[in-house]
Amino acid sequence: MSNSSLDKWLLNENLLDWDKRMCIITGIAQGLAYLHHECNPTIVHLDINPKNILLDKDYTPKLADFHLAKILNGSNENMVCAHDHLKNIY
Repeated sequence: MSNSSLDKWLLNENLLDWDKRMCIITGIAQGLAYLHHECNPTIVHLDINPKNILLDKDYTPKLADFHLAKILNGSNENMVCAHDHLKNIY
């Protein structure tokens, strides 16, 4: 991506104005909502952090690095959050 990852931009307060930050935050939320509510089967990323958010030339965020992602295939799996890690309960 032409603007690298979000972590490079967050360290310097002067590089991103608040309007651009709000657009990035909204884009990330929309991407996660898509994965959690619109994908079939549902995808849970499990490793969202600034290094895994890539920014294109227009600073549109793209979720990346899905190596820890889990696919939920219906009612067989329930996810609970415990100590910042998601664990399967069967």
